[in-house]
Amino acid sequence: MVGITREAIDPSAPTKAPSAALAGSVVTYVGRVRAEEGSTGLLIEADVEQATDTLASIRDEAVRRFGLSCADVVHRVGEVDEGDVVLLVAAGAPERDVAFEACEYIVNTIKEERVVRKKPMLAV
Repeated sequence: MVGITREAIDPSAPTKAPSAALAGSVVTYVGRVRAEEGSTGLLIEADVEQATDTLASIRDEAVRRFGLSCADVVHRVGEVDEGDVVLLVAAGAPERDVAFEACEYIVNTIKEERVVRKKPMLAV
């Protein structure tokens, strides 16, 4: 599962996927909107087609580089409130150290590639 969504993200979805059964270890990262003084949340924007392609490329590179059994990357866009899940990354591998390393690689690469643009929604 790779994509951009406006819908709420279910953090448990990757562990329920049939492909997760092939992995001895599935490491997930759940990125949430943190509370910031003067802000009620974030407006997250992206060119959906371009962002989806970039996420797929990052995922595919992680699968190749780390030999993953499964990998999911989903980023939310639109208006999101404090506490909402905005990024879900899951990496499955036979060994936990590989799954942790791959998950960290995916999260860091998404940040470096600036897949989305975030703006604080100011409290009125």
